Amino acid sequence: MFSNKLTKIAEDKLGSERIKVLGLESQITELTATLVEKRAALAALDKSQAVIEFSMDGTILTANDNFLQAVGYRLEEVQGQHHRIFMDAEEAKSPEYAHFWQQLNRGEFVAAEFKRIGKGQKEIWIQASYNPIFDEGGHPVKVVKFATDITQQKIQNADFEGQIDAIGKSQAVIEFTMDGLIQAANDNFLNTLGYSLDEIKGKHHSLFVEPEYQKSEEYRQFWQALNRGEYSSGEYKRLGKGGKEVWIQASYNPIMDLNGKPMKVVKYASDITLQKVQSANFSGQIEAIGKSQAVIEFTMDGMIQSANDNFLNTLGYSIEEIKGQHHSLFVDPEYKKSNEYRQFWQALNRGEFSSGEYKRLGKGGKEIWIQASYNPIFDLNGKPMKVVKYASDITAQKVQSADFQGQISAIGKSQAVIEFTPDGIILDANENFLTALGYSLAEIKGQHHSLFVDAKSKSSPEYSRFWQDLKKGIYSAGEFKRITKKGEEIWIQASYNPILDLNGKPFKVVKYATDITQKKLQSSDFKGQIEAIGKSQAVIEFDINGIIQSANDNFLNALGYSMDEIKGQHHRLFVEGSYQNSPEYKAFWKNLANGKFDAGEYKRIAKGGREIWIQASYNPILDLNGKPIKVVKYATEITAQKIMTADYQGQIEAIGKSQAVIEFNMDGTIINANENFLSTVGYSMSEIKGQHHRLFMADDERNSPEYKRFWEKLNLGEFESAEYKRIGKGGKEVWIQA
Repeated sequence: MFSNKLTKIAEDKLGSERIKVLGLESQITELTATLVEKRAALAALDKSQAVIEFSMDGTILTANDNFLQAVGYRLEEVQGQHHRIFMDAEEAKSPEYAHFWQQLNRGEFVAAEFKRIGKGQKEIWIQASYNPIFDEGGHPVKVVKFATDITQQKIQNADFEGQIDAIGKSQAVIEFTMDGLIQAANDNFLNTLGYSLDEIKGKHHSLFVEPEYQKSEEYRQFWQALNRGEYSSGEYKRLGKGGKEVWIQASYNPIMDLNGKPMKVVKYASDITLQKVQSANFSGQIEAIGKSQAVIEFTMDGMIQSANDNFLNTLGYSIEEIKGQHHSLFVDPEYKKSNEYRQFWQALNRGEFSSGEYKRLGKGGKEIWIQASYNPIFDLNGKPMKVVKYASDITAQKVQSADFQGQISAIGKSQAVIEFTPDGIILDANENFLTALGYSLAEIKGQHHSLFVDAKSKSSPEYSRFWQDLKKGIYSAGEFKRITKKGEEIWIQASYNPILDLNGKPFKVVKYATDITQKKLQSSDFKGQIEAIGKSQAVIEFDINGIIQSANDNFLNALGYSMDEIKGQHHRLFVEGSYQNSPEYKAFWKNLANGKFDAGEYKRIAKGGREIWIQASYNPILDLNGKPIKVVKYATEITAQKIMTADYQGQIEAIGKSQAVIEFNMDGTIINANENFLSTVGYSMSEIKGQHHRLFMADDERNSPEYKRFWEKLNLGEFESAEYKRIGKGGKEVWIQA
């Protein structure tokens, strides 16, 4: 009995020990598997990354082949050396470097981009992490560094950053979210529009456009296209602070994320308001709308590396003819030898930006004028590595400027001219002005313009706003009452013209004036003409009976006539024979004779029977008694747009004949559907109009997350295409490719 109990006790104890052993074997197996897994991970890291180990005082213990190849050393050359072997000598002595090792000795992980020095003083950039390794007591015993060589990325980023900085110096730049909300803008942009960044940040781009355009389909499609990643460029009318009209030459550039999806829009723009006012007769300028700039790249010694098509077309060369040649190919031989030209390239080699107007020679010695900026691009050490030039051909403007200069000189002989600072302080005045007001130059120079206005006007809000607008660059013209030295009242017809510097900022105001005191009652004809100044349109004048008096070149070119061929003829010369004798045509001229304005799109007949379409306004000009004395017509040819519209309409109608078409609001409400669609689903238009798209969905799909996402994506402007099951009238199942 006692013997059996001992046997039982022994067996139980033995079983317990076996369980413990089995448990330890299981733990050992798990630890072994974990160790194998971690060794595999470390082996993978060793194959893909540069790895080096240090003692806690920075002494190198070992390094793998990837690291040694990156820095150009053998293991025996670095083993036992201090980490500072890879540092710039000055940086190795710095408090920051001492702090770096203090962090690691506290067991703190450090990760960042680092500049390191390889063998032979080769500069290397790495993306690295320094990882303290701890013993069982939690004390750091060594540091393992994992690194990736990013030197080429850093060089490329420096190139990109330099070009972007160069653009920012010469252009207005603004950034938007994909919804059109403003994120940032540079000083050029803010100065051009007259805002501070605080006033626009977080606002929508629509802040800068006219109210009617904000609501238009064209504006909605503009942002939809950007959201599809489509680039847009051209000339745009924008509104600055206070409603100031500004014209810009701009490009809207969707910036893509790593997945190729647009994440923001960057706009580069130049203020062309002044050019727009001056270029009414420049057909060559109009043809250039929407084109970006001419770009060429040089080495620091002036050798041409690349050029875009705009540059090549401007100068008349092919890339093969100029690549590897020196920039001096484009300059006058005398200038090429000059000290000034040598200093020009020396300044660029010092990294100095240069901007201005330059005379250049194209192929065959053709003289060209360009507005250009020469922008040194810097490497990682801030040393210029190449020059990028951005240029616009301004030859036509220079020719016209010479014309303008001659005209201005002529104006100075016949008109009163005075110049002010943007604050209204008098700088200079010609003899005509001084004679008209009765002063000498010494009496008015340094005085304020308010010297010439009455006391009431001087203290008025209108007068304060008048100078505020001029200071913003807003042109002002009209008839003004002024006071002479003797206190007598004088009336002048004048224009106050802000003169802009290269950055589009007003630096002075020039006023051109004519004494109209005796002629004020006779100037109604002039007033109508003055209101039309600055319009870049085709203009023709008729007497009140429709007889042609005069026409500008834009009109004559559009219709193909000379002035001699049409002067004295009736307006009916430009309309179809059937319309000439119609009641509508007679009523048209009767209304104009009664002083009624008429505007719209008109079909007209050019020389030789050619059909053209114009967008035009017929403007009766009234005399002092309000009686029409003539009709001035301003017109823009829209023939190409009309043809394109007809083409698009024809294509849309053709699609409607062959496919089922239905239109929805953005909330899914049905707007319209063609017969093909109605036949397919078995409904009439009256049964579905105003209903929601879910009318065509199965019951179990109408409230599904997938259906909700389907409409959310459409509202984000995303295109959807696939095969879909839809439910027709009476529950009929229909499958469509849509």
